[in-house]
This record gives sequence, C-alpha cells and structure tokens, in this order.
Amino acid sequence: MFTSGSGTDLQVKIIDFGWAFDMKNVHTMYQKQIQAIPYRAPEVCFQGSLDHGLDMWALGCIMPEIVTGIKLFDVDEEQLLIKMIIRTRPVPEYLISDYPTNVYDTKLPVGWIQFQNLHHDVIEQNDQQCCEDIKWFMDLVYQMLVVMPDTRITAVEALAHPFLTIMHFIKYPSTAMTKNNTKLMESCKLDI
Repeated sequence: MFTSGSGTDLQVKIIDFGWAFDMKNVHTMYQKQIQAIPYRAPEVCFQGSLDHGLDMWALGCIMPEIVTGIKLFDVDEEQLLIKMIIRTRPVPEYLISDYPTNVYDTKLPVGWIQFQNLHHDVIEQNDQQCCEDIKWFMDLVYQMLVVMPDTRITAVEALAHPFLTIMHFIKYPSTAMTKNNTKLMESCKLDI
C-alpha cells in the first residue's frame, strides 16, 4: 500500500487485515484457520511456535507470484501444501517422519517451476545487472522460505538485504535499470 508521506514522497506499507491477530493470543490460534493455504507457513501446518515469521513466509510466497503471475503453491488443501513444501524446501526429518514416502511423487507446483526458471530466463538475456538482481531476488525469497522459523530471515534483516537496498546497482551507475530504480527509491520512504 502506498500512503502519503511528507511533500510529494510516498510511504510504502505492507498491510494484512484479512488474517491479522494479536500475538498475545497466538496460543489460541491453532483451533482457528490462519493464513490462506497457498501462503500458510510450515509452523502453522506442523503446529509449531507462531510469531512474526508467518508474515515473512507469506511474503516469500507472494514475491515470486508478483513476478511470475502464478501462485508459488497453488493449492487449496493443507495436506497438499505440506507435500509441496516437503518437495521444494529442506524440511527437518523429525517433522516429516510420519509422512508417507510418496510425498516425493507429488508433482512440482507450476509456480515453483516458474520461480526456478527466472534464473534461466535472465541468463539468456545476457544482462549482467539483471542477472545479479534476479540472483538477489531469489536469495531473499529462499531466505523467506526457510522452513524453520527460528532461522528464517526477519523483517529487519530483509530490509538490509541487497535486493531491497539495491546496493549492487552501484556497479552499474548509468544504466536505465539503475536510473529507474533510483527514481523509485527516491519517491518512496520506508516508515519503520
């Protein structure tokens, strides 16, 4: 969401009114459905500890969808989502020991395949800056999609990530991509 800042500047705010809840009441949330299934964090599925890492996981699912136009995990059943997570992300054995071994027979989701193909598509363009940007984009998404929430990137860490700071653009001072992104960054202020 873009909101008015000071003068002509815009502020960018990430909002979530649909599934928001007070973290003080997190212990009561397992009886209720939280997070839409395609964006549901593993700790919800496996009934682990819940914290703000839920939002980082959801953002990690949303970012590739914005780029590819396809949901990363386009499913409507939690059991199928769990299979997709096991199929695509490193999951500790103790979490999946009760799941059947045929989980690996589950077809990869189209959204995941499209996300993986981003790197290959960019390499074909032979644009070093674009390749580097996609590399950092994918790195950030992978860090958001770490299954164990205690090792998942935090919001503060994500804000310092090279993809969001675009510090790697310093090597490309006069490209159109750098100029366009610099202009965008100047028009948006982060309200922390």
